[in-house]
Parts: sequence; C-alpha cells; structure tokens
Amino acid sequence: MSNVTSQEAALDHCFEPREEYPREYKPPGVEIRVGDLTEWTAADAIVQQCNCLAVRCHGLSARLAEKYWWADVYRLRRPVRNRNLAVPEDRAKPGYINIRRNPTGKKPDMSVLFAQYDFGIGGHKRVPDGYEDTQEEREQWFKECLETLGENKKYQNLAFPYKIGCGLAGGNWDHYLPMIEDFAFKYNKHVTLVKKI
Repeated sequence: MSNVTSQEAALDHCFEPREEYPREYKPPGVEIRVGDLTEWTAADAIVQQCNCLAVRCHGLSARLAEKYWWADVYRLRRPVRNRNLAVPEDRAKPGYINIRRNPTGKKPDMSVLFAQYDFGIGGHKRVPDGYEDTQEEREQWFKECLETLGENKKYQNLAFPYKIGCGLAGGNWDHYLPMIEDFAFKYNKHVTLVKKI
C-alpha cells in the first residue's frame, strides 16, 4: 500500500520533465533581466532604436556596433560634408524597421527601429524635412515599428534595451513600456528588457 495521498499523486504530473515545447520556446510576455545587451545571444534578435539622420552612432548603438559591425546602419549613410548628417537620399524613414541579419548564421540578428527622426531628445528641427519629431510622433513611429516587427514570424524571442527610446532620445518610459507589453501579447512574442549591469 502506498503512502502517497491522492492529492499528492494528482500533483506528480506537474513536476515531470516535459518536452512539449522546443527548448528555446519562451511564453509570450515581457520580463526584465540584468545583463549586457551586447552579449544577449539567446534572443532571435536584439532590438534597438536609431535615428534617421546621423552617420555616426552614439550610446548603446555605438556599443552594439562594436560587437555587431554588420548591424551598424549609421555607417551605411554618406555624410553631408564632414557633418554627422546623412545626405537626403541615405536618410531612413521614421516608422520603418531594418532587419540586419547576422552573417555568421548564429543568433542574434538585429532589428533597427527608426522611431525618431533626429538624434537626441527631438524637436530641434536641425533639418527641415517636414517632421516635427515631437515625443508624440516618436511614440507613434515606435508603435508602427513594433507592428511591422510583430508581423515577422521569424523573431519570437526578442531582447530590447531596458527603457528603449528613453535614454539619449528622451522618451517617457511610462508610455513606452505599455506599448512593448501590448506588442508582446498581441503578436505572441517573448520580450526580454535587458537592464544594464
């Protein structure tokens, strides 16, 4: 006669190892982890926000470019004279994304969100191209970028910098975090917000 109660027996199945999902499967949602985003190789793609005008990267983009030279969208732009400003035909369009594939075939790829027109906090109108580049516009562009990324079925497990769009770009995290959470659930994505060590 067994000493195991029927209640304990009923719970046994909860602790058995399961191979129901692939090892890399992560449930949809958002989690925050502390670490170095440049070393986050578990993600299908690292997501970063970039501006549409500069030819040189700064901040996190510069750190990512050191590790992932192939993902540096700024170096692909030709400068106006010696300025940190791309010629008009090389400028990105806000609200669009650029997927940069890892040439090694390994993870991660890079998803670049053009969710700000100018560099910095915006609203400077350094270049009169018809964009006000307000925080409201930037949030709308961020949302448009997330929608495009959400439709890409290849990328289910994504690593975002914690407070994306809110560092050098000056965005409001209380606005960005809900957009990321909505994105994760709407498109069944797992998002890791990687907080700097």
